[in-house]
Amino acid sequence: MGVALLRRRRDFASVLGLLALALAVPASIELLNGTMLVLAWAAAAAALALLTRFEARLEWAALALFGLALVHTLVMEAQPSDLFVAQPEPGSGIPAVLLAIAAGVEIAVRSTRLRTAFIWLCGALGLYAATLTILQLAEDLGSSSVDASFQRGHTAVSSLWGVVGLGLLYAGLKRGRRELQLGGFVLFGISLAKLFVYDLAFLSSIARAFSFLAVGGLILVAGFFYQRLAGGHTAART
Repeated sequence: MGVALLRRRRDFASVLGLLALALAVPASIELLNGTMLVLAWAAAAAALALLTRFEARLEWAALALFGLALVHTLVMEAQPSDLFVAQPEPGSGIPAVLLAIAAGVEIAVRSTRLRTAFIWLCGALGLYAATLTILQLAEDLGSSSVDASFQRGHTAVSSLWGVVGLGLLYAGLKRGRRELQLGGFVLFGISLAKLFVYDLAFLSSIARAFSFLAVGGLILVAGFFYQRLAGGHTAART
């Protein structure tokens, strides 16, 4: 009987918590906006993830608040269009992205079930934040127009994506982790798609040439490592 009573109290507490969360979300929207709203939701998500050690059901609330913070970040603060449309402040949403990453890392640490998915998600968000940082620095340090500086920044972005893809591929080959190898190949594919879909159509001839040279050179290096390391693993198995 005592167990049944404690379970009813636990269920009642869960219902009260759900109601409190349902009321807190619209209240936070009324009181806060911008990065501060992302901060509130991300901090709440991280706190709930920390408390899952006492109550596993709180994981769902943490995921809900993290989802709200991430959606608000990508829709309002750091829109994907900021990557491809020249504007004076392409990095204005970087703090919001970093807050979402911090909450995601906390969830990954506390949840073994979601750890792998959130590690990849946080890695993708980190690359997104790094990309926006490069574009912002290119404009801040450039002495020419916003459009010209933005185009030069995209050359560095292509190089960054290629380097990260090479790093994932190399780490996957060295450790025998197929998911890392797949991540490297996917990022190389995205880099190539960017070259032919965006760079070729919107960048100047010089910026476009440097982008192609950077990504092409990194793909050649990746092919070298793949031949050496993958061949070495095959020989070792035989």
